[in-house]
Amino acid sequence: MKFETQWTHDEPELSVEKQKILDQELDHLNEMLDSAGDLIFHTIFLEESPNGATIAVDGIDDTLYLTYYEKTKWVPLTFEIDEEDESS
Repeated sequence: MKFETQWTHDEPELSVEKQKILDQELDHLNEMLDSAGDLIFHTIFLEESPNGATIAVDGIDDTLYLTYYEKTKWVPLTFEIDEEDESS
C-alpha cells in the first residue's frame, strides 16, 4: 500500500468478510489518490445496510486514519439562515 493506515482507537476485530471489504476499499483509495491528504472524508460501508458497520476514513499527509462504527447513526445537517444575513 502506498499510504499508511492508523486506527484512531484500538483496531477492531473484523470478520473475514468485513476485512476483505476494508482491504478492497483501501486498495481503491491508494490507486485513486496522489496523497492521503487529498482525502477530506470517506465512508466505507461494511454491510448492506447504511446503518450497519462503517469505517470513516480521513487522510492527513501520507496516512489514512480509520474510525470504526459498529452501528452508524445518520443525522440530518440543517443550517438556519439568519434573516439579517439573508437581506445583505
